[in-house]
Amino acid sequence: MPRAHRSETIHFSALAALALAGFPCLAQQPPNCGGLPNAEQLRTAVQSVVKEGPSKNGGMGNQEWAAVVNRDGMVCAIVFSGTKRGDQWPGSRVIAASKASTANALSGANYALSTANLYAAAQPGGSLYGLANSAPPNPQAVFGNPSSFGTSSDPMVGKAIGGVVVFGGGLALYSSRGNIVGGLGLSGDTACTDHVIAWKVRHQLQLDAVPMGPSPAHNDNMISIGRRTIAQADSDIRRAKGEHRRTTLSTAFRSNSQQARAGSNRGWFNLRNGASSERRIRQTGLDLWAGWYGAAQYRNVPE
Repeated sequence: MPRAHRSETIHFSALAALALAGFPCLAQQPPNCGGLPNAEQLRTAVQSVVKEGPSKNGGMGNQEWAAVVNRDGMVCAIVFSGTKRGDQWPGSRVIAASKASTANALSGANYALSTANLYAAAQPGGSLYGLANSAPPNPQAVFGNPSSFGTSSDPMVGKAIGGVVVFGGGLALYSSRGNIVGGLGLSGDTACTDHVIAWKVRHQLQLDAVPMGPSPAHNDNMISIGRRTIAQADSDIRRAKGEHRRTTLSTAFRSNSQQARAGSNRGWFNLRNGASSERRIRQTGLDLWAGWYGAAQYRNVPE
C-alpha cells in the first residue's frame, strides 16, 4: 500500500476513534437505580421470606427468582433464592423480570396495579384480553452465558426486559413518600404464592407506600376471584387474634370449603344438563377457586 494511502487510513481511524469517544451514549450505560435495593439486599429479603415455607406462603415451597426494574423498565437486579441457579425453575428468571416490568409499566403515580390485578380483565371477553401478547420480552436481554444468570453480570442488568405477565407476582415499588420508583417481580411457585412472597419482600424493602389500588383495601393486593377477597381475609385474620382466634379461623375455613362444594355441585349439574350457559361454567370455576384460595389465605396473608 502506498505510504500516502496508509497515512490517510491511519488518520481516518484516529478521527473515527475520537468521534466515537465523544459520544458515550453509544455505549451501554448503567441504569439509574437510586432508591432501589441492590442485588444483595434483594436476595436477602427474598431468601428470608422463602424460608418461611408453604405453611406461611402457600404453594409448593419452591425457590424463587426475583427481579427489580427502575421506572424506565431497566433491570437493576436479578437474583435467585437457592444456592445455585438450577435450584429454581429456569423459566422463572424471565417471568420474574417481566412481572416487575409489567407492574411498573401499568402503575402510575397515583394508582398501582399488581400483575394479579390484571388477571380477570385479561381473560377472553375482558377489557384487557390479548394484553399478555402485546409486548414480548426483549431477546437481547434474555439470552447470554447461563453461568452469569442471577448475578451482577446477568445480560438482563442494565437493559429493558419488556414482556407482559397477567398473573400474580409483580408489584410496583413506591418510596416512603409515595413516589413510584420501579417494579418487583417474583416467580418460581404458584402465582398466588409468588404474589404473597412479593408482597412480603416489598414490605421488607420498605417500598410499599402504595397510594391507591383496585382492592377493597385501596391497594394493589390480589382480589380473590369469587365472593371473598384477600383484603377481607386480612381483616378476618386481624379480628381473629386473641382468645377467639381458633374459632374464627375454623369458621372461615368451613365457609370457604362449603362455597367450594357448592360450586362443584353447580358445575356438575350444568355439565350434565348441557352447560347451556358459558357464564355459569366460568362462575363455577371461580367459586371453586375462591373456596380453595380464600381458605388458604387465612394461613398465608402477612400479618
